[in-house]
Amino acid sequence: MPALNYNISYEGLTNIKIVGSFDEKYQLKLIVNSDNKTLLNLLNKAISTITEKERELISSKYYSVIFQNSYDYKEIYKVVVPLIIVIFFIIRSNRKMNMEIKKRTKIEKELQQMANIDPLTQIFNRRKIKSMINQEIHRFKRYKRDFSIIFFDIDDFKFVNDNLGHSIGDEVLVKISNVVKSSIRDADYFGRWGGEEFIIILPETDKIKASNIAHILKEKISNNDFSVNKTITCSFGVTQFEESDNEDSILSRVDHAMYYVKKHGKNSVKVA
Repeated sequence: MPALNYNISYEGLTNIKIVGSFDEKYQLKLIVNSDNKTLLNLLNKAISTITEKERELISSKYYSVIFQNSYDYKEIYKVVVPLIIVIFFIIRSNRKMNMEIKKRTKIEKELQQMANIDPLTQIFNRRKIKSMINQEIHRFKRYKRDFSIIFFDIDDFKFVNDNLGHSIGDEVLVKISNVVKSSIRDADYFGRWGGEEFIIILPETDKIKASNIAHILKEKISNNDFSVNKTITCSFGVTQFEESDNEDSILSRVDHAMYYVKKHGKNSVKVA
């Protein structure tokens, strides 16, 4: 055993180790050069004096050697460690990428909000409303789906701004927006056209139904408490998209209908 260990170490056989033992028993045999008569006689005499019990004791002390290849984990480490490092950087990069995507998505949403929503009233702005009008025109021409427009303006709004202040005027704009939003359908599009002018697009609605909605809104606004020493009213124009219409013609017609009301007593509805 010591000789084997020495030679394994001397030869640098790092992938070999000595383990275990055999249970098998072997007969003890000695080989001697027959020319050496003296040694041969001595051994024969010595062996003849060994009893059976001593022979069994000697045999039981013999151990066999098993040679077993061991694994060199250095090569595995050379592969596994770089792989773990690569996986770590991939996970880290993916995490950064996901954070960047969320950040960009949030920014895009904010930009879209700024592009389509009026910052004061939080309803659609003029740009978005024009886009929705063109969408409804396209739908009408393709599927013959009716739609109507309500255009209204706050009466004597300049008096509110000049006498009560622009902050009060802004509050009136917000409150009117809230009254209208709570009174129309989810399918309708409501936006601020500019200043104190508002517009509502009513899909699947003819001008008779649109007129009824305009009258309801007129009453709700005039009866609403705006916390100012003045009754707030609005003038409404209503029209329906016709076969010969385009964006400019329908907007011009509903605008003239609204201004007709402004010139003839205000706080009313005109259908064109």
